Amino acid sequence: MSLARAVAMGLAPVLLANAPSVEPFLLANYVVRSDTYGREPGHRFRALWVSRTQSLVDNRGGAWLATDLRGRRVRWLPDVAEGKPWSPVDPVAFDALVREVTTCAPELAGFSGDVFPSEIVEFPRGRVVSFYIRRQTVANNPWQAFFLSSMVLQLDGRCLSLGEVPRELDVETDSVSRTFWDIVSFRGDEYVVISRHGYEHAELEAYRVEGSRLTLVLQRYIGGL
Repeated sequence: MSLARAVAMGLAPVLLANAPSVEPFLLANYVVRSDTYGREPGHRFRALWVSRTQSLVDNRGGAWLATDLRGRRVRWLPDVAEGKPWSPVDPVAFDALVREVTTCAPELAGFSGDVFPSEIVEFPRGRVVSFYIRRQTVANNPWQAFFLSSMVLQLDGRCLSLGEVPRELDVETDSVSRTFWDIVSFRGDEYVVISRHGYEHAELEAYRVEGSRLTLVLQRYIGGL
């Protein structure tokens, strides 16, 4: 068993906010067998009618986007110590998405120059803008950075965020990437379901919609190497 898996199993499952009844429902409907991890999140958009998805990530050649020590948005290639300056194809649209993120998640105002929108999912009740923040913190080491993978939701006229801020970590081994998965109703409540992938493991996460806020109710390790 890898160290990452042992740590994940030690910390999870995490069940919060007095919502034990939703866990078996989510595991039954959003977990599938996986050749890679044994089990992983599945059945994306099983409940939500989605009209459009748009990926915004430029990862050709295994590259990633980040902000370097000079505050530049750069495109990094694997095994390269310094990134090359990068700018979006449509700066107006890019800046509008960054404003949407930081307006909906004011706790990220100090990281507005480090936000990289990664996906838009549109549906009749609104849309989700997924994004990540990656700001280099150590010279000659593109992996050490402030990092956060998260999303904001426009839902029935409300603007909702997960309420987290970036942490400094080793992105290669300690980061977790989120993907918006679904919005599902269960016993009178609505839940935002999220797929999470970390170093050699997969997780399932759920937030209960409570008016104008989201409350974390489930964070569950479901498979790994």
